[in-house]
Amino acid sequence: MDVWQILSRGSDVIQVLSAAVAIAFAAQANTLRRRYLFQLRVPKILEELSECATTIFSLLGETPLQQTQLHDSLSDIATKLASLQKRLQFWSRERREVKKLCKATERLRKTEQLPEFEVREIYRSLRATLSIVNNVYEDFQLR
Repeated sequence: MDVWQILSRGSDVIQVLSAAVAIAFAAQANTLRRRYLFQLRVPKILEELSECATTIFSLLGETPLQQTQLHDSLSDIATKLASLQKRLQFWSRERREVKKLCKATERLRKTEQLPEFEVREIYRSLRATLSIVNNVYEDFQLR
């Protein structure tokens, strides 16, 4: 083997290693971006979801259910849950819970006449999910 072949193989190894380092840096930058966006947006989303839950609770107290207002609140909840779902870790239990609630909300929202017991179940699930995600956010703040 002559010197040029050895240098060629060495440069190939260096190229592979530099590509691996570049990929690692890109992954780390993406993680930092997601953390920053999580810290920035999640408190506002949680606050808006809490307001929607309060609205649903007050609407459930009325004797004839206000179907249009409930549909509007369920639409808001579905939109905010979808936004929240994108900001949670991909394989986390919290993301699965949010996704499950989002699907249930979407399914219920598409019905014309909203049964009160299903709306109450959505309300309970929403409150539980808010509590879980709030705990995740507080744990995240401690890191």
